[in-house]
Amino acid sequence: MNRPPPSAERTPIVPARVRRIAGQSFAFVPHRFLRDRFFASLSDDQQRLYFLLVLAADRFGVSYYHHDTICTLLRVPLERYLTARKGLIDADLIAFDGTRFQVLSLPARPTTRSAPPTRPALPARGGGEWLDSTPPRSQPPPPNRPPPDQLPIAHRDTHLDPAAHPDCRDCQSSQTVRQLLRDTIAALELKAGRLPTTSPASKSRPPRK
Repeated sequence: MNRPPPSAERTPIVPARVRRIAGQSFAFVPHRFLRDRFFASLSDDQQRLYFLLVLAADRFGVSYYHHDTICTLLRVPLERYLTARKGLIDADLIAFDGTRFQVLSLPARPTTRSAPPTRPALPARGGGEWLDSTPPRSQPPPPNRPPPDQLPIAHRDTHLDPAAHPDCRDCQSSQTVRQLLRDTIAALELKAGRLPTTSPASKSRPPRK
């Protein structure tokens, strides 16, 4: 795309609405505030509070706005206002004596915001993802598998009974073992002659004529 000539770039878009300094306010922001990255070094709340104090300042940069008024204008709670005010003071951009604010001349360089502390991370095995190095918390046993010595009294009498406790994994997993035990005992008793050799089906057959 062809750029317009330099003379056209400086032509205002709406000539009838060109701003003029008419001595109505002492508010101004030096261009170095943007060029030297003071603007980029501030958080959103700090930027809004700074420009509000610039607009409210007299020729010495002093203003007297109460924190209730500032919170109402910025639409922020008191905690965020206090955090933004402290950030501007630490950045050496404003001064505050408990009642009055003063917007200060810009320091030599902006104060870089420190990143919030992060926990050390360790690479996961094979997955390529990063996992938190905090040791895992010990988990209590599942509610349907309590230790044997902690079983309720009502459960101890019928423990390992799948019909009585359909949600208990121990009870359900023991069903096959219990069936094998029954078959083994029946085979031993049959071998010892304690059980009749006829099956229940043969008892129901009518005698032959």
